[in-house]
Amino acid sequence: MNKEKEDKDIKVIDAALEHLEPSTEKEILEDLKKAEKRNEKNKKEKKDKKNKNNINLGNFLKNHNKSKIKLDSKESRIAFDKDICMILKSFREDFIPLLEIYNFFKNQGQCDVLRNHFFLKGNAEDESTNDEIIEIPDEPVITINAEIIDNDNIYYSNIVKGVLNMMIANFDKDYMKHHFKSGFLMEFNRYTYYQSNSNELKKSLDNVIEDINRILDKDKLDKKKLFGTKIQKKDFISIIEKACLEDDEALLIQIYEESNSNDNIISKIKDLKIKKYTRIITYINECLEINELKKLINNQSVKIEEQNVKIEEQNVKIEEQHVQIEKLNKDKNAQSAQLLKLNEKINELNKQRENQDDNIEQLNKKVGYMEIILNALISRKVINHSINKFLSKYKDSLKKTKKQIKKDGKIIEIPYIEVIKDINGVPSKDCQNLIDLLFLKKDDCNDCVHFNEIDKPSFVGDIWETVINFLKLTEKEKDIFNKIITDDIKKSFKFSQKDIRIEL
Repeated sequence: MNKEKEDKDIKVIDAALEHLEPSTEKEILEDLKKAEKRNEKNKKEKKDKKNKNNINLGNFLKNHNKSKIKLDSKESRIAFDKDICMILKSFREDFIPLLEIYNFFKNQGQCDVLRNHFFLKGNAEDESTNDEIIEIPDEPVITINAEIIDNDNIYYSNIVKGVLNMMIANFDKDYMKHHFKSGFLMEFNRYTYYQSNSNELKKSLDNVIEDINRILDKDKLDKKKLFGTKIQKKDFISIIEKACLEDDEALLIQIYEESNSNDNIISKIKDLKIKKYTRIITYINECLEINELKKLINNQSVKIEEQNVKIEEQNVKIEEQHVQIEKLNKDKNAQSAQLLKLNEKINELNKQRENQDDNIEQLNKKVGYMEIILNALISRKVINHSINKFLSKYKDSLKKTKKQIKKDGKIIEIPYIEVIKDINGVPSKDCQNLIDLLFLKKDDCNDCVHFNEIDKPSFVGDIWETVINFLKLTEKEKDIFNKIITDDIKKSFKFSQKDIRIEL
């Protein structure tokens, strides 16, 4: 094994041990006691001398005499667990890949990236989970002890099964079926299946890790462009207020001042490992998206202004040509050839002006279309902010209840906020009407943002070609995409259709 691979494997082990609670001194001593009994039994019975598991257990015990090793500190107990991992690394080929997958699940940031790429359940397109912070549960966990060295069944239960359960519980179902044989996904008799298919599991894990790294690397490149600079301080303070974290403003401003980029800000906030702070990351991304849209509109406005200047210049030139024509008309016979050329030049200039008029018209359509979407997006955010602050500030004047509505031909119950007291001199009935109106307007904004019942604008060409180019698919990925997303699927798409929630 080369040094680079060795160093990488050790980093994987160290990262996993940071998440795992080390064995206690009592557990380690009991573990060694049982291991020595198994080792002595193997020697007496001369049991399968060539069995690698038994050989590795014997080698491990040579360096871990329970009467000599020190276990008085957490660091020494972690070191004991690491020695077990290093033994496993040397002869169980799926151990490091399993730890890599385990480490991934303990990294919330990486989980969020893959969730957005449909690897994990609860992806970004599922509106029912958009406002939730989804965390990977602690259970099931990996258990490190000496018995997993020489007992295949215990190794499967403590390591393999734990990671497989985490993957089945959190990865997209179709994605798992694509990469793993059905025997690894079924509950009954999975250990005996693993015994004869461990090599297949290793290949599947390697493919998953390759997929994960490919998506994470691409995400880093995309974010490097977006997060290279730092948002303005006033915008960051607004984000703190929007996240209702005014009490923590001093700490968050300090993080802002000490960071040189948006990526750095987000990284330091994640390092705090405080759940409520994750809202700030969401709001930073929203702020950047709005800024990018504003920048695009400004760029379009600049282009329109440039076109207007060019038209004015063309008008001046045309006027100058007309003056010259008047002069040339005084001597038509002598200047006929030159007059013909000038007329051709004027025709050419007129065509250029017509083309520029068409360009301006298209640019005006684009700006008008994007301005509506931007205003709807901003209005929705303002309404959300206002309602959240209203619910927080006047909670003593409100009552949570249920309301029956008719949806898709069915009567359903939805959460409803009832105003039961006057607020700031405004009658409760008027307050209620305002809140109900804001919710209706929010739905209207949602329809606008999601293009519901909005015709496809003329400046948008082939939607599928536009999407494929925007996603930056490789030629191979384009080929696969077009083979799977067939013509009947493409023809069934309607630009103005209501957003469809992805059902997993």
